Amino acid sequence: MNKTKIILLSVAGAVGVLSLVLAFFIWSAADTRSESEDELEGLYSDVERLTKLKVYPAEAGVKALKSNVAVINQWTQDAKAESAKGDQRLAETTEAGFKDQLVNEAKSLSELPGIADGKLVKSGFAFGFNEYLTAGVMPKKDDLPRLQREWNDVSTLVRLLADAGVGEVVAIDLKRNAAAAAPAKDDRRGRNRKAQPAKAEVKAGDHEVTVLDLTYLATPTALVKSLNALASDRRFIVVENLAFAHERDELVEKLGGDAKKAEPTSSRRRGRGAAKKEEEAAAKKSGIVCDPQAGLPFKVSMKVSVYDFRMPAEDTPAAAAPEVQ
Repeated sequence: MNKTKIILLSVAGAVGVLSLVLAFFIWSAADTRSESEDELEGLYSDVERLTKLKVYPAEAGVKALKSNVAVINQWTQDAKAESAKGDQRLAETTEAGFKDQLVNEAKSLSELPGIADGKLVKSGFAFGFNEYLTAGVMPKKDDLPRLQREWNDVSTLVRLLADAGVGEVVAIDLKRNAAAAAPAKDDRRGRNRKAQPAKAEVKAGDHEVTVLDLTYLATPTALVKSLNALASDRRFIVVENLAFAHERDELVEKLGGDAKKAEPTSSRRRGRGAAKKEEEAAAKKSGIVCDPQAGLPFKVSMKVSVYDFRMPAEDTPAAAAPEVQ
């Protein structure tokens, strides 16, 4: 055998061995892949099966859940009972009986002291019940429960303000139809569609609400006392949109205000003597008010909501009949 044949046989043997090794690795990889695919498919099957099973709570979890539910329920009941301490059960009445009560109690409230000619309100003030007190309208039987609640809330507020030292109750506007009709715009043409009818803001869920706009005059001290009285009353009263300001700037008026700007013109027209007299008079009148209590009262405006949670009669104290003075 010559040298060339030996080299060729050696190369052929090496290639054969390498082919066998490569074939083994290919078979091994294919077998491993097949096993991995089988395992992955089994895992997918287990995940799908487990996701469809119902959650089985442990005993400790069930006990904790029941305990939390009991705590929340008790807290809810306590909160409702506390909020409803001011709920009042008003006795049933007739149309004529309510009208007489309204007239008598309105007269009593009108006699409370204040700065409007010595009274809390001006003569003829209707406390938000104009149609029944001034227009002579007889209330309807179906409206009596609501009217009784509203009048009870109005009279309560007025007496709270009077006890706080408020100077005058200027206006009470009951919001029996508080939801205003809002025009909706057409998406394409921008034209207003027909407005939606107003909805009465009287009931909300399981409670009733008396909503009113209230305006009154009060010194700084009386303002603070009135807000504290509303916040601490047994009746559940919420004050919204509070605003207060002086109707005019008394300090600017005392200092002369815009009148000084007109002095040169008036001086030229009236002469030096008249101008001098005016300056002397202005000097006597001008001055700075240092004590806020000596100034003008604030004009206070607010929206007030009085809630009644309609708790069962056995859970709320009966309301005493208001005294008519």
